Amino acid sequence: MKLLFYIILSFSVLLTAGCKQKKTSVTPEEIEKAVRKNPNLNAGSDSYSITAPDGWDKTDTLLMGMRATVIFSPVEGSSDEFRENINIVTEKIGNKTAEEYLDLSRVNMKSMLTELKEINNGTKEISGHTASWMRYSHSYMGYPLEVKVYMLIADEIAYVITCTCKKGEMDNWEKQFDDCVATFSTI
Repeated sequence: MKLLFYIILSFSVLLTAGCKQKKTSVTPEEIEKAVRKNPNLNAGSDSYSITAPDGWDKTDTLLMGMRATVIFSPVEGSSDEFRENINIVTEKIGNKTAEEYLDLSRVNMKSMLTELKEINNGTKEISGHTASWMRYSHSYMGYPLEVKVYMLIADEIAYVITCTCKKGEMDNWEKQFDDCVATFSTI
């Protein structure tokens, strides 16, 4: 669970698009510091809904000051060392588009995530909004991951929906991730 906690926190780099970082990796302490310095985080955290896939666990939580909805895949047995997950965090961003926000996030990701490799990207209609998405892989604390992140903007709030699995397994999980993301709506 501790590893998953740090993995979830690693994706908060998407929410620090306004910060300039020069390091190639980020520590939990640095994430907490960045969260405390950003008064726009958590704006919109109570203004959305999402439905977890059948059998998945959904929880609303507070991670180092950041409100998040986290959805975990079921444990697949005693040897299951990673629970695939979807998490949603929010940030007030003003009048940026989803594409502009993704571009700013890319800059931070390149400086903060180890072995970052963008696989592909595009747009998708979610809840009446055009969301930008990006699929990428990276390594966090030596653990190879694959991620599909969606950035949806509504009323100057960025809703960042991050879907994470072990590297090389996205084809097995992407349909469940996409189906869950399709249930997302602003309220």
